[in-house]
Amino acid sequence: MGQAGSNLCTLVIRNDSANILYAGSGAGKIAKSIDSGANWRVVQGTQIGEIPKIVASRTNPLTAFATLCGCGGTGGLLKTTDGGEHWLETPLVGIPIWSVAIDEIDTETVFAGTFPNAATTVYKSTDGGSSWIPINAGLPGGGSVWNLKTHPQNKYFLFASITQGTSGFGGIYRFRTGPLRSVIEGAILDSVSHDTVSTGIIRNPSTGDSVDLHSSRGKFTFPYYASDYALTPTVHVEAYPFYVKDAPLYFVPDSTSHQDLELQKLPLTSIKGTVSDTLNHPIKGDIGVAVSASYGIVDLRKTTDSTGYFEFDNIARPYPPLISNYALSVNPETPFRHLQIPSLDVDSAGLTLPLVSRPADVFLVGEDSLNFRSYFQAALDSLGLYWNVWNTVNKGPAPFQRGRFFKKNTVIYFTGTKHTPLAKTELDSLAACLEARCNLFITGQDFVEKNDTSAFLRTELGVRFAGNTHTLGASGVSGDLFNGFGFFTFGSPGANDQTSRDSFLITNPRTKAILTYGVGKVAGVRIDSAGAGGKVILMGFGFEAITPEPTRRSVLQRIVGYLDGSIVVGVNEPPGDHIPDTFSLAQNYPNPFNPVTTILYNVPVRSFIQIAIFNVVGGRVRTLVSEIRSPGDYALRWDGSNDAGEALPSGVYFYQLTGVNTEGISRPFTSTKKLLLIR
Repeated sequence: MGQAGSNLCTLVIRNDSANILYAGSGAGKIAKSIDSGANWRVVQGTQIGEIPKIVASRTNPLTAFATLCGCGGTGGLLKTTDGGEHWLETPLVGIPIWSVAIDEIDTETVFAGTFPNAATTVYKSTDGGSSWIPINAGLPGGGSVWNLKTHPQNKYFLFASITQGTSGFGGIYRFRTGPLRSVIEGAILDSVSHDTVSTGIIRNPSTGDSVDLHSSRGKFTFPYYASDYALTPTVHVEAYPFYVKDAPLYFVPDSTSHQDLELQKLPLTSIKGTVSDTLNHPIKGDIGVAVSASYGIVDLRKTTDSTGYFEFDNIARPYPPLISNYALSVNPETPFRHLQIPSLDVDSAGLTLPLVSRPADVFLVGEDSLNFRSYFQAALDSLGLYWNVWNTVNKGPAPFQRGRFFKKNTVIYFTGTKHTPLAKTELDSLAACLEARCNLFITGQDFVEKNDTSAFLRTELGVRFAGNTHTLGASGVSGDLFNGFGFFTFGSPGANDQTSRDSFLITNPRTKAILTYGVGKVAGVRIDSAGAGGKVILMGFGFEAITPEPTRRSVLQRIVGYLDGSIVVGVNEPPGDHIPDTFSLAQNYPNPFNPVTTILYNVPVRSFIQIAIFNVVGGRVRTLVSEIRSPGDYALRWDGSNDAGEALPSGVYFYQLTGVNTEGISRPFTSTKKLLLIR
């Protein structure tokens, strides 16, 4: 059979002909075959993300839809009306869409499901994808809609399979529809001020319908269908800072009526305080109070005044049905460290907090609309390092040269999902950072590609853009900073946001390769002295995507160590000394695979290591590793097509890691995982 491309995600056969097939790839491409898959032609290849689902209309085979799912605000739904020759975007542009279904009775009715999304949503179109409405009442928040199915004979049935996040527990949900008999519209109001309440949720337990008051701005609409149980259901309202309320709704048959609900406010107290340095000088900063409410987190925000003072005067006193915890965070002006108090003891007398901050270790700067900084912060916290964060989305271009005021003299700059060039002023600010002898760690897809012509890259860093890669892992250059390291830049528990990884061409002998995507493809470099003497590490992918998490922490530990001088590397430097905490064996990727896959494993102590492949009846068919290994992170690439001069047949196999400590201190470690070879 022919090949439709790499990282195949979906395959569909047209209903009118077994010769016509569509295939969608993880690289955002759609391929078409007209000879039962013997030959393929790419008909759509300009999208960023992956094509996880394609469906073709049964009654109108020239029409088909393809979902587009990418992290960081990329996604949508594509449509063809000419048999797959041309694909156009529907209005769901920028929304990660995973699942799609066409109603088999009315083919102008189409459903599309989000993945993943804070407000889990199924969109419905009744005009063939020209316009869409959300139908998410009763769906769990933070879910992923993996699949949608319509009933072949009853247009009132739609089923959705949904998990919490991308790998959590979930269930099957049915969309309730049918003849609409009645509607109630209303708003949630403060019983005293009669202002609209827009923090909370209202649920109709009898039907599973719910409305997020923040999204609806305090308004709600509930329908009554012929199949519903009661004309007077009791709804449940939870909103901060109000008492929880249960109240009846009164549907009037065959009409639309209006009914508001009023909430009584809880007794209030305050949280106030000051932020200063160790010499009692006031510090400006952003203060946040996170309220752990029964329906989610409520974020309250203040900014200190010129004396460092802040006050929250709308804090509800403890009320267990609604409030379980208060937490406070302080993001002070540079270069002072972020402060976090995970739990506050709030009572009727209020709370006064004199907060003191000291200079942080590193300056964390990022294009952060999707909280990618959390991956850096978690790694820094685990290393006992303090940080100050600058979100360029909210604050604009960062003053990188302020990095010289931080204890480690270091700036970490991450680009997140940014796919546009930096302004000249931003590049000049990065250069000024090096002229101030600050150290830089720059990480992110497209940074090199989009800024390739800049003097900062070509002159200061000595690199040029050499192309994008779909290789999902990176490994350390032997004898350098990441000797023995191997990791993926895809999958959980990483950010999984990479759609355009950069590889580099090194143009200056002082710039050294430290990471590769494979033979000849540079993934990361170091520069021992740039500008007036600052050190630089540059990665062509996002650090936030590194997985597994312990390796991400270890990578940052070596980066900070190199930048602050506690780790010295050079051409003749001995192998790195990274020591994992435990033995571990990662799931191979890709899986299924054809014919090459990568296996990552960690060795915490000098051990005799065996990695072997077994068939489904337990017979050993390959031995991939059988030798003593020093502590480290390892990446093993296995080509199932020509290993040992004999190709294995398609099917399920198992790979097993056995590690025996050569000093005999601990029991042998064994871990087994399943892989699928497809030809």
